[in-house]
Amino acid sequence: MTGQTFACPAAIEDDLIAFCAARGALVRTEALQAHPGLRIVRGIGNFGPRTWVTLATEYFMTGRARVLVGTRALLGEGWDCAAVNVTVDLTSATTPGAITQMRGRALRRDPADADKVADNWSVCCISPDHPRGDADYLRLVRKHDAYFAASPQGLIESGVTHCDPRLSPYGPPPDDAGVTARALQRVAERGRARAWWRIGEPYQGTDVATIRIRSQRSPGIAAPGIPASALVPSLPGRRSPLRAARAAAAGVSLAGAAGGAAFAGTSLGPLAGATTAGAVIATSAGVLVVAAGAESRRLAHAPNALEQLAAAVADALRAAGGADRGSDALRITVDPDGWIRCELGGVPTEQSQRFTAALDELLAPLTEPRYLIGRKILTPPTGRVARGLFAARAVIGVPLPGAVAWHGVPQWFARRKDRLECLLQSWRQHIGPPRHLRADSPEGQAILELFRGDNPLALTTQLRTTWR
Repeated sequence: MTGQTFACPAAIEDDLIAFCAARGALVRTEALQAHPGLRIVRGIGNFGPRTWVTLATEYFMTGRARVLVGTRALLGEGWDCAAVNVTVDLTSATTPGAITQMRGRALRRDPADADKVADNWSVCCISPDHPRGDADYLRLVRKHDAYFAASPQGLIESGVTHCDPRLSPYGPPPDDAGVTARALQRVAERGRARAWWRIGEPYQGTDVATIRIRSQRSPGIAAPGIPASALVPSLPGRRSPLRAARAAAAGVSLAGAAGGAAFAGTSLGPLAGATTAGAVIATSAGVLVVAAGAESRRLAHAPNALEQLAAAVADALRAAGGADRGSDALRITVDPDGWIRCELGGVPTEQSQRFTAALDELLAPLTEPRYLIGRKILTPPTGRVARGLFAARAVIGVPLPGAVAWHGVPQWFARRKDRLECLLQSWRQHIGPPRHLRADSPEGQAILELFRGDNPLALTTQLRTTWR
């Protein structure tokens, strides 16, 4: 059905004519030249879309036809057919209102079927050989940006991943046949689909912004208790002043120890002096061993850096007045497909969106940030002895091995100096001593030249909204 045409397959034309006549509508059919298998249905008098939509809907509800094809204007808002349990969207509409209205036709409860489950299909065409071959897929992504549906993870969320967890909002999947095959399999799992909606369970009725993160490399650990000299990333082409100061302090300490031993030998005699000097050295070594052991145990259970980065952003937002709650309200889970899901709960939707946007900017490859903040990617050895030596270096303050990750300061914090200070304080608490600088400074320009567009942890992020 369209606003101008009412047609049916040739196989049911006689039955449809009789059905219409029984309801007072006298119609006739004629062959459609472009499609010999179709028949145009024509009536007499005031026979227009209002009439044939009613007739076609009633004919469809009796089960005499299994498929009803129509335009969005005719079968959209205002059209009611509670028995419909499948919608196939072939339109180009992407606005939230239009998408919700179309899918709402099949989601309506059916008084005759208390266990009704509806399948809403989105169809798109992908052409790898065409310059704009991803246009229909990106339209599909926009269709689902603001549309909520139950996902295989048991969550009701917006975003194209509720169709298939392997879909990305940035481009078509490499295995499109696999996506279609999994969708066809899910059609038979109607019981599971109904369970995903958790009908009858308590709900909050709120939208919560969520960020999903996948890293192909270790993000390292957070190290808020390690001396700054062992952590602060040095600038390209320059030696860290803290590192030089630590080396100088170590030299002074060694000189002091040697001087003390020489004084003991002169004042107390060779034997007594040697004994005293040995005791001093043994005591110092014992203190180092104890401290290194404690640090080694802490490193073995140190939190993942991704979790601490999220905590740093959450607490900084709370301190700066951008959120009512901080890291105590973080929800971090791992989906069955390996993605890490992170959200700030117990706050209004606007605040949860502010959190996910800031964390997404912090984890994104460098582009044109206003400020830079760096950290070392610490990955302690797994072996007990090697980890002990690593811990001893950390206790002493000797620079630890590890690549440098530079992050762009999220825009919300970069706009005001007091917000930036809140982020630095939170960074110091959760990550370690912050090394920050303006991106337009000579050092910042050098870093951007080296790392612009780089993704050292091979991170992929997806922003979603979950209904709870």
